[in-house]
Formats: sequence, C-alpha cells, structure tokens
Amino acid sequence: MSLFPEEPLDSPVGYFPGQLNQTINNGRWTLIRKLGWGSRSSCWLATDSEDPENFKAIKIYTVSASKDSCSTNERDILQKMRDLRIYWNVPYRRDCFYEESEVGTHLCLVLQLLGPSVVSLLDDSTESGRYLPLHAVKQAIGEILEALCKLHRNSIIHGAVTPQNILFSSFEQGPFIRGFISENPSNCGENVADPAGKVYHVVKSQPMNTYELKRDSPATDIARLIINLSNYSHARIVSENVILDSPSNILPPEASIEGASIDTKADIWMLGCTIYTLLTGRELFENAPGTLSPDALEKVLAGIRVDLSATKAMSKNDAKETASIIKVCLRVDPAERPTASRLCGYRWVQSGMYCSCGWCATDP
Repeated sequence: MSLFPEEPLDSPVGYFPGQLNQTINNGRWTLIRKLGWGSRSSCWLATDSEDPENFKAIKIYTVSASKDSCSTNERDILQKMRDLRIYWNVPYRRDCFYEESEVGTHLCLVLQLLGPSVVSLLDDSTESGRYLPLHAVKQAIGEILEALCKLHRNSIIHGAVTPQNILFSSFEQGPFIRGFISENPSNCGENVADPAGKVYHVVKSQPMNTYELKRDSPATDIARLIINLSNYSHARIVSENVILDSPSNILPPEASIEGASIDTKADIWMLGCTIYTLLTGRELFENAPGTLSPDALEKVLAGIRVDLSATKAMSKNDAKETASIIKVCLRVDPAERPTASRLCGYRWVQSGMYCSCGWCATDP
C-alpha cells in the first residue's frame, strides 16, 4: 500500500509540500484548501493578503516540471490567450511567480477558481453510473467546442482534450466561497512517516462545488454552469514540427508518424475519443491509434455504435447519430475531420445546447 494517497511526496520530481494556512509569494497568498493534483503539479485554493475576499486557484508545478518546457509553455499559452482576450470556457491566468520549498523551486500560476471535472459526476457503484447521460455529454461537448473554436482561430492546439480536463465553473465571490468552506471544511492533513522515519505532511484534495449537480441532473441544471477546457501544459502553437506529449492512446494517428504535420485537427480526434469515454465509461483505444493496422483501426471504429447501444442510455437512433459524430472526429486523414466551428453546427451538438437561462434549447 502506498504511503501517499495522492501525489508521492517522496518522488524525485519534487512535489510541493503544501500545508493549510501556509503563506507563499512572500506572504501574498495563504493556502486554505487543496483542490487537486496531477503528474506535474498540485493545485491549491488561496486567499489574497491584500484582499481577503479575493480567492484564486494556484497551480504549483513540481520542481522537475518547473525546469522543463511544459510549465513555461502553459504560462506562455495562457498569457497569449489573455492577450487575445480569450476568456470564456477557459481558465484565466492572473499572475505567476516562483516559490522555494525544501525540495526546490516551483513555478506557480495564479488562476481563476474552477470546480471539479465532469468525471466527478460519475458513480462507480452501479454499471450505469460509470458513464454520463447523453444530455450531459452533449452540453459539455458543445461548450468545449466553443472554447476550441476560439483557440483554433488563433492557431492554438489544446493538446489534451480529455474528460479530466473538462471542468465546471465554481463560486468566484468571496462570501460564497467562505460559506461553502464553512459547510465543507478543508482537510487539514496529517503527518505520515516513511520506513526511514522521515515525516511528510499529507493533505487530501477537495475540489470545490458543482452547485449540487449529480449524474442524473437535468440539462436545465447543467446549463446554469459554465463548462471550461483546462490544463494547457500540453498546448502548442501551430507551426512546423509540432510534437504532442499527451498520453499516446488519445493522440491522433498523425502523431505517430515522424515528420507528419500536426495542427488543430488533433484536438478534434481527441474530442471524438472523449465523447466515447464519457458515454461508455472506458477508453476507446488501449494503445496509440497510429500503431494500429488499417484493419485493426477499422474494427475499433466499427464497434463504436455497438458499444454505445450496449450502455442502454440512449435510443437506437441516438446511438447511430452519436456513433456517426464520433467517427467523423476520428477520420484518419486530418483534412477530412471537421473544424471545431463546423462541428458546432452539427445537429447532434445543437440539440444539446441549452442557454444559460436553463429553459430554452437551440433549435436543431
């Protein structure tokens, strides 16, 4: 059994050893809740000493990641998005700084506070709970496409369109955040010792609310929240010799071909994989699609409609239409995949887009 329930604090990559009420950036920010963690960073809710009602999420990279291009890449991409005034359905970078800890130097990004990912709505206690209802997936995909439209118009490849990076909005005003934390206190953490006796302070993640959304919440409830495409550490600007570094099983076939041109259509491939995962509860590909033979790839694609029908979460017509849009996204030739803006006009997407009032839907 692992000593650490979340990020391995003894890892040589150097995770930030955070604690509640710890101050960083020369006392400017106070950590009051751990929001989550990943392979390259952990994320914390912090309050501003200059304005106690100003709450932000601070993404703190590992020492190793702070030294490589992934962290500075996200910092620079988010700055470019800010300069281009791309605000909606994406995180907004407020500031950045470097912080010293006992394990080294960490790059820190100050971001707007977001809620948990759509994956948080899944319920593993029942088979049907391992995937989302069709209306929830349509709403999420529609809003993510809006983000992709803005990114792609500015030659930005997101590079990691996955369910884990699709986040709900959260409270932004201080009184609401304080009220939520009062009712849902932050985990203060505990000290654990390794076999050699070295003590680590372990804090478990507690994402912020989803406004009491549940897996079976109606489309009108989901429509009241903004859905965001987060995590730009894998993002790239379209240019010659673009290389993507996301997990190989979500990368498009062209990513496996040396010297192949990679552009924004890579995101469309990942979007197709994400639709499938959200509706079935499993990954479409086990390994890099580009390593499959044409026959093996065609066999996977041919099974999509059968897999969707097996969930019993949609009618036969819905399964047919949904399989069709997934396959459109998964065309091997990038030139044959639709653009994000064109996908926004597809009936499958249009039929699931409820406006923020929660009552009206776009006419399909």
